[in-house]
Amino acid sequence: MNDNCLKPFIKYDWKDMGENTLGNSCWLDSLFVALFHKNTTSIQKFIDNLKPKIYHDKIENWKELNESNKEIILLIKEQYNIINNLSKTTESQNKNITICRNIRLMLENHRILSNNNKFYSFTNTNSVFDLLMYLQDFVLHTNSFDNIIISELVNFEDRFIDNSKDINIIKMMYQIHNFSQIQTHINQNLNVYNYYLNSIIVHNGAHYMCYYKCNNNWYFYDDMGMKISDGNRDKNTRTKLIGSLDNVFEDHIQKISEIDSDNYLEIMVLYLKKDEQQEVQQRQQEERRQQEKRQRRQQEELQRRQQEERRQQEELQRQAEAKRKAEEEAKQKAEAKRKAEEEAKRKAEEEAKRKAEQRQQQSNNNLTILNTLINSYLSEFKM
Repeated sequence: MNDNCLKPFIKYDWKDMGENTLGNSCWLDSLFVALFHKNTTSIQKFIDNLKPKIYHDKIENWKELNESNKEIILLIKEQYNIINNLSKTTESQNKNITICRNIRLMLENHRILSNNNKFYSFTNTNSVFDLLMYLQDFVLHTNSFDNIIISELVNFEDRFIDNSKDINIIKMMYQIHNFSQIQTHINQNLNVYNYYLNSIIVHNGAHYMCYYKCNNNWYFYDDMGMKISDGNRDKNTRTKLIGSLDNVFEDHIQKISEIDSDNYLEIMVLYLKKDEQQEVQQRQQEERRQQEKRQRRQQEELQRRQQEERRQQEELQRQAEAKRKAEEEAKQKAEAKRKAEEEAKRKAEEEAKRKAEQRQQQSNNNLTILNTLINSYLSEFKM
């Protein structure tokens, strides 16, 4: 799993600002992650092509609108750069939130300046599709869309990919029971057109989230965060690995399983045209990644074998040391036994000698007594 695919992306933002309270940011956060989570030729071209729509003096507040358009584009470009170079530092994440907040404030100010009541307030929860339509019609110059098309699909049987555009963003509405038609539509597009699926923005009726593809794996992003298991503990994160596209469908079905089946839900899919040169680079990167993975495995296996050899050597040394100690202990016991036996023999001999001396002494004493008696008897006889 590549840590670069698990960037901490934009954090959910809600801020009480009195009458201008900033509501949920998920609609804008999810769009930026879906578009900018990785740097591709087509996305870079789209960023480079961004130009402001020019208002003329016949339009009320035309100067302010022109300045606002320039500022919004600068903020979008800055957000793109930050996401593609995002680190896990608090500073970069806070800057990410600030730019996203400023874009919403700028969009809302733009809507007010243009007296545009067709669109819902951009400081509150909004529609991703409405935002794209607003940018297309009121903020960006038509040349900005040379390589991108944004469309809404009503009939699932229409494949609806414009081959002339590098980026196709397609909105669809569906009910839970016909989500399989979404899956079929996506798979048919991938089989027929020279495009790949870059990301999917989903809406569960109250909140926008997004799935994005990175290094041949799919990941899930939720700006409000989620709790996942990390070994023996749980951790909070805004991105997690999902796996294959089929896993994405399964994960989304599970997330919407408790929603009323009569409700219509929004989904937006982002297709990018396959770039032959970029595909070659991606294949080369993947080959290098696989080679590095094999080398890591080989290195790990070598280290494992070396550790096993060291363990076996240490075990042999331990057994040899145990044998030496056992032999030394047996030798010590044998020597102690020999000394004990010698000591016992010496004591026995000394005891025997003592008893012999005692018997000799007793015999001598008896002989002395006998001699005394004899002498005494002889003396009496002479008398």
